[in-house]
Amino acid sequence: MSSLIISYISSIQSEFNTGQSTEHSFRSALKTLLESLNPKILALNESQRITGVGMPDFTIKDTKNNTINIGWIEAKDLYVDLDEKKNSDQLGRYLSAFDNFVYTNNLTFKFYRGGKLVESVSLGSCDKKTITWNTSDLFGDATVKLERLLVDFLSYSGQTISSPAKLAHAMAQKAQLIKYAIQHIFQEDGDQAGLYSQYLTFKDMLISDLTEDQFADMYAQTIAYGLFAARLHDTDLDTFSRYEAEKLIPKSTPFVRWLFRQMANDDEFDDRVAHIIDDLVNIFLHTDVAGLLKQYNKETGRNDPIIHFYETFLGEYDPAMRKKRGVYYTPEAVVKFIVRGVDHLLKSEFGLSRGLADTSKIEHSFLEQGKKIKKQVHRVQVLDPATGTGTFLDETIKYIHDTYFAGQAGAWSGYVGQDLLPRIWGFEILMASYTMAHLKLGLTLEHLGIDSSDERLNIFLTNSLEEPHDHIGSLFSAQLARESEEASKVKKEQPIMVVMGNPPYSVSSNNKGEWIQNLIADYKKNLNERKINIDDDYVKFIRFAQYFVDNNKEGIIGFITNNSYVDGVTYRQMRKTLMESFDKIYIYNLHGDGRKKEVTPEGGKDENVFDIMQGVSIIFAVKNSTSKKLASVYHYDSYGKRDIKYERLEIQTIEDIKWEKLIPKEPYYFFVPKDFALEEKYNNGVKLDQLFSSISIGIETQNDVLTIRETVNDAQMVLNDFKHLSEDNIKTKYSINKEGRDRQISRAKNDVLSNDPHIVKILYRLFDDRYTIFSGCARGFLAWPRSLSSHIIQPNLSLIFTRQSKNTSSHIMVSKDMICRHALTGETTFSPLYLYNKGLDGEMTRSVNMDMSIVQGICERLGMEWDDKSPNGLLRSSQGQGDGRSTVGPEDIFDYIYAVLHSPTYRETYKEFLKIDFPRVPFTKDKEMFRQLVEKGHELRLRHLMEHPQSDTLITTYPVGGDNKVEKIVFDASGDDGLLRSSQGQVTGKVWINATQYIDNVPQVAREFYIGGYQPAQKRLKDRKGKVLSYEDIMHYQKLIVALTNTARVMEEIDGINFL
Repeated sequence: MSSLIISYISSIQSEFNTGQSTEHSFRSALKTLLESLNPKILALNESQRITGVGMPDFTIKDTKNNTINIGWIEAKDLYVDLDEKKNSDQLGRYLSAFDNFVYTNNLTFKFYRGGKLVESVSLGSCDKKTITWNTSDLFGDATVKLERLLVDFLSYSGQTISSPAKLAHAMAQKAQLIKYAIQHIFQEDGDQAGLYSQYLTFKDMLISDLTEDQFADMYAQTIAYGLFAARLHDTDLDTFSRYEAEKLIPKSTPFVRWLFRQMANDDEFDDRVAHIIDDLVNIFLHTDVAGLLKQYNKETGRNDPIIHFYETFLGEYDPAMRKKRGVYYTPEAVVKFIVRGVDHLLKSEFGLSRGLADTSKIEHSFLEQGKKIKKQVHRVQVLDPATGTGTFLDETIKYIHDTYFAGQAGAWSGYVGQDLLPRIWGFEILMASYTMAHLKLGLTLEHLGIDSSDERLNIFLTNSLEEPHDHIGSLFSAQLARESEEASKVKKEQPIMVVMGNPPYSVSSNNKGEWIQNLIADYKKNLNERKINIDDDYVKFIRFAQYFVDNNKEGIIGFITNNSYVDGVTYRQMRKTLMESFDKIYIYNLHGDGRKKEVTPEGGKDENVFDIMQGVSIIFAVKNSTSKKLASVYHYDSYGKRDIKYERLEIQTIEDIKWEKLIPKEPYYFFVPKDFALEEKYNNGVKLDQLFSSISIGIETQNDVLTIRETVNDAQMVLNDFKHLSEDNIKTKYSINKEGRDRQISRAKNDVLSNDPHIVKILYRLFDDRYTIFSGCARGFLAWPRSLSSHIIQPNLSLIFTRQSKNTSSHIMVSKDMICRHALTGETTFSPLYLYNKGLDGEMTRSVNMDMSIVQGICERLGMEWDDKSPNGLLRSSQGQGDGRSTVGPEDIFDYIYAVLHSPTYRETYKEFLKIDFPRVPFTKDKEMFRQLVEKGHELRLRHLMEHPQSDTLITTYPVGGDNKVEKIVFDASGDDGLLRSSQGQVTGKVWINATQYIDNVPQVAREFYIGGYQPAQKRLKDRKGKVLSYEDIMHYQKLIVALTNTARVMEEIDGINFL
């Protein structure tokens, strides 16, 4: 029996008997017990101020060195259930972060090591009214066991971390706690928090849209990796502390060094964060970081242990972030290729025999104290404007050393100080990456025999795309301003000759400062586009680099970027501007666009060199003259699997690549090969946006979940709710947590109450009709209903198409109803065949939505008359169709167009043109050919509207009963003999929707058929996965198979007419 434990039990019972006890009442007894069991420890009962930010109630410290933490205890009230599932969030955070941990309610004790439960013991239980002690065990095994476990817990010496993976895990868990603590401090203290002024400074001077959570994340990572850097430079492995770390941060990183100086100031630094940092310090105390890095390099065989360790850390800290940031950590093969390429171009285009190692100088003007003075500066100055973790600058240093200083170790040291570091520059906006870049370059220089610890590296914490800010007062802002000022001098004064790197990709760029917006305006001149989507950050960085080279009047850009600009129509002015600035442009197209489903020319798999969907390319742009001629443009395609692309990049050089010289033509100036041999013939066709007087994009709801309903009854329910419920009740019922500029419940409700809206059918996706509420009012129930949509309330037909087809030209459809903006992939454009207008007498009149001068030309070519009111149709009696012999009606032209645009030969022949702009349709002068194409187009139109007389004639069966729930969708085309099943020359199979039910005799051609970027047969079932199919769903799917099967047949028949 343990007398200390019995004394503890007595104290607990006495405190409980007062009837006034709280969770905190029992901590004195626990503290006394712990310090009595081991007089060499201090059981620090943390204040609510500390525990509120994610720290446990007790921190166990060594009395000889209070920076060393032995263990942690979270002490709940007596009646609290310690079930792990019920306390998963807090407990999970603690178990991840604290290696030696006790979880207790003062009666039951659970002991954890490395996040796993190793032992537990219980003295009793409590129901708020009574403590029930385990009397049968109280004076025996339980007390003895508890004393033994506590003694073991208090004597824990800490685990020496012996693997890089364990260190990454430990760092990540502590960084998460630091992040959590800062978030909590901001919530509790608001703008009174000490760190809040730093957050505001960052927001004001660097990242205008920085959120509090993002700052907490950035700060936590910087602390974690700053300590990593400090410990890496620590030669005394027996000691390490927050205070020591500040002195160990290299002087080459002044901003981080200053940051750690603040962290070491106990009087000013927030103790709620300092406690957690001390825990992280304690981990590093038990770690030989330098030794681990060497081990990591051997284990992985990677040449860049710092970066790859950081990736491991990110994988533990935030796996989603690691995936998101994968684009920034450029593959070594890409970096080396660009550095080698720049070096070659400096030699071949500028006559600099030592390329990147060149030491020649030029005379350049600088502004000092308001006066211009001339100085001798290096000619080859290199800038990475999106430095990240320093990969490109690091490779530049290593490449120069390995290529130009083999056997010249004696000359290397002097060269680095005088002719290398003074002309290498880097800008970085993220504090953690900035820290990493300094660490990385410092280690590389150290490895190459250079001590750079006392010399400032020219990597600055700044926003490349912003002009410098004025100093705004605080010490923190002064330090940040100093970084910005140094970067500003580079922007304004240094003659940068080489700009290289991997700039970030961000379609919704927040870099909208006046300076960069004025520069990027050059790329938007005379575009005459409704929507100009060229504000991606990578485009701004290209313009930024172009600005430097233009100012210097010579130079090179070497970037790897998103490749949208090489052939995107809206980037045509950007391409022209680049051709005007540079003399030679090389595009090394790495493809890998997952959205376009790119394949190799042989049809094989094409992979991206990054873990992203967007294709990428490398650009080398060379300016070495003042010629007014447009640049010569060279192009190379690299297709295939990722490792094959890496192998090519490792061995290829600019001089041995078989570049294809392009001749970019106005107005598009494409940076990719284009076959425009048929341009003259194609341009003789009629352009759809010229034929149709009015066109529009589809309806944009900005809240499909609310506004698009599967049934009329659902839509009616929503309409009634908006009429009768309050705004708050609507938000609650429909889980609306966020509103936008164009989607506000107040406006939607007012729209419903004021404008008498209709419930209308809408083509949501291909062959997927749904319902919405339409008033015609913008920013009402629908964000952008489009004025042209009002004409579809009346009887009408709409041709649906897109302006540019990315990979196939199947973006053609028809509808009699409203059309959603994303009915096709990309942006859906439509044109109604008829326009309606209400006269003064209230009567509705109809006109044809076509340019009648073009229509007249078509009729004259055919030798036929125009008649939009003839009762005698070409194929059936209907207004809007001619008689097929002497007259032409609007639906004839509609159907003719529909047939032509479904011709596989037309799509293949004119595929390059169809990627650029709205389709052009060739109109025949042969009456019989015209009639045949109208007939085929008419059948396709009826098939797609599911109005064909044979639409209900099913070719499939659904033979097995069941619950009709879509679970796992599988297509099986094998017969009982294991061979492919076929019917009438077509492969057919079963489409299984669950383990027992299937649709049988589905032609493979129908299942795999593409329209508008979708495979409608597959999408129909995928969209209903987890749902039970209704009778209408089952029949609709089978009718869809009929429509798609016959579409494939009719398309072949159209080609048989040989109209091209």
